[in-house]
Amino acid sequence: LCIFLRRCRAYRYVDKSWKERGVGEIKVLVRPRTMPTDAQFGPRDIVPSDYKLPDIGRARILMRRDQVLKLCLNHPISCELPVLKPMGNMAGGNSLCWVGEDYSEGSASLETLAVRFKLDKDAEEFRAAVARAQSALNSA
Repeated sequence: LCIFLRRCRAYRYVDKSWKERGVGEIKVLVRPRTMPTDAQFGPRDIVPSDYKLPDIGRARILMRRDQVLKLCLNHPISCELPVLKPMGNMAGGNSLCWVGEDYSEGSASLETLAVRFKLDKDAEEFRAAVARAQSALNSA
């Protein structure tokens, strides 16, 4: 189930600078242990924030680049991670960064990742969606 879907720009911190990873749609996905029978959500439907999430087995942040659809972010969400912080010295509150294991290249690698949205509101909704997934994992 998708609980967040927005366009953004992804970055990773390498060689003491931020390198662009790609532009596309970022998703916060949760996988229930058993699919609820009352859920009628398609693959591009976003679960409303007032919908009670069922027992969650896994959650992750996933992003594919536009046009080529190559994975540029594939990060599992756990109860403690990611801890989202404002991105470096960027102006405005529309960018967030975190440290975590990224599986977009196939194997796990610990990286500092960041996303930048067009609006501050989108960044806050992303932060809320990650917190919602973490709380659903905590209650499981």
